Amino acid sequence: FFSALVMALTGVGVLALFLSGLLIINTVMALLSQETRQIGMMKAVGAQGEQVVGIYMSMIALYGLLALSIAVPLGMIGGKLFADFGSNVMNFTVTYEILPSMLALQAGMALIVPAIAALFPIYLGTRKTVREAISDYGIGKVREGFLDRVLTRARGLPRPLMLSLRNTFRRKARLALTLGALSLAGAVFIGVFCTQRSMAAMVDDVLGLYSYEVHVDFAQPVHPRRIEAGALQVPGVTRAESWVVTYGTRIRNDDSKGENVSQGENVSQGENVSLFGPPPDQQTVVAPMISGRWLLPEDENAIVVSQGLLQAEPDLAVGGALDIEIGDKITPWTIVGVFMSNGAAGYANAPALARAAGMTGRANRAIVKIDDAENTIAQQTVARGLEERYERAGLPVTSSLTIYEVIAGNASQINMIVYLLLIVAVLLAVVGGLGLGATMGLNILERTREIGVLRAIGASNGTLRGIIVVEGVLIGLFSWALGTLLSVPIGNVLTYAVSTAFTGASVKVVFAGFSVWLWLIVAVGVSAFASFWPARRASKMSVREALAYE
Repeated sequence: FFSALVMALTGVGVLALFLSGLLIINTVMALLSQETRQIGMMKAVGAQGEQVVGIYMSMIALYGLLALSIAVPLGMIGGKLFADFGSNVMNFTVTYEILPSMLALQAGMALIVPAIAALFPIYLGTRKTVREAISDYGIGKVREGFLDRVLTRARGLPRPLMLSLRNTFRRKARLALTLGALSLAGAVFIGVFCTQRSMAAMVDDVLGLYSYEVHVDFAQPVHPRRIEAGALQVPGVTRAESWVVTYGTRIRNDDSKGENVSQGENVSQGENVSLFGPPPDQQTVVAPMISGRWLLPEDENAIVVSQGLLQAEPDLAVGGALDIEIGDKITPWTIVGVFMSNGAAGYANAPALARAAGMTGRANRAIVKIDDAENTIAQQTVARGLEERYERAGLPVTSSLTIYEVIAGNASQINMIVYLLLIVAVLLAVVGGLGLGATMGLNILERTREIGVLRAIGASNGTLRGIIVVEGVLIGLFSWALGTLLSVPIGNVLTYAVSTAFTGASVKVVFAGFSVWLWLIVAVGVSAFASFWPARRASKMSVREALAYE
């Protein structure tokens, strides 16, 4: 669970860092656009290009240090909360430790990433000649493109909408950066829901392994006849089976000749394995097989192992030998199949496993099917009835568990991962919204005199705000379409990362169509909100202020 969680958060964290780099580029471009004439004046009095670049790179380094001063305490708080969360989930007391290497990594990201992101726009913004810089009046020269020509010929569209469309594609490089940030945020947002759907489908497949409703564990081995007879006396029970459940340790043969395993010579211990022994005539296990076959009633020392065990012990394979130590006895098994499940586990026929565990003729788990299989209340009622019945019969019950509780436990772990990923996805959307806000502010800055002209010919405050907000919403809609396309590969990567860490293998990706429409609402909302404040500021400019802008 924690491997899957950390892997997913790390991947999304890298994306967040990338989006922050895009935000830095937009911010630096806005800053340089405002200070173009100042740069020209510095060059006019003798400043070299390298000196001007150094001034702005120093400023970026200062911003990085300020960000680091905020990020370090927030990271410590977040790390402590995550450690406490893990402590509660695992029921362990953990010691929270601040690693110097992590602080160094954080410092490196705060200084190096902004510098790399800002270097190219700073270089482009400071390489203008003195004449070009001093003659800049904040009105960018934009080369007419294909879309501009199409809009020029368009008929029937309201003029404010045509202005919004034209302004949206006016600065294509800046638009690409903004779209990239918002689209990646949307792709992660949709990809998280795809991961949740895919993992939920995987859990449904894996839980096909359990085609029963209740199991009861005993402190000591009991005769199977007593287990089954007692269960069948509980109302609602339709079938009862006696299982052998135990634990063992994989023994690796370190002797190249393959000798002396039973004597414990030239061997080493491997993975701990949970072992389950259903009766040969069982009707309660339908394992989702990956390779090989399931157990046959006549199998003696055959074993079906989990995918998780093969991940932990990669030298094992179908047809190979597996030596397991149970207690003080090492028993050889032959692997006949592999089923889908995380964790190291194996299934063998109950008589063979009972002999290996020293429980011949005994069992220690009751597996029960009931009438109303889908009713969770009925499952809990039967579980309590089984406990009471066995206790009256003098059988040492240690615990009981319903299949609903098993499903709920698996679902809660997956949901924890999804919720944390959603929080990160929302943060990415915030970063994308900040980038859009910076873009809109820069666009308005460049069009200040144009806004003055619009106001001079009678454009109302509402019309100006509408043009700007519609421009932002259009960017949001384009980012939604692009994010939907990007969500397919990103959803695949997220699902692969979580599933391989969670189960040891990739699962089939299930696309969550509803998340596309949910992200549409979020994208439009974020875009409208990010555009509103620049639009409000633009509508408050007087005609004189706008026309006098230089």
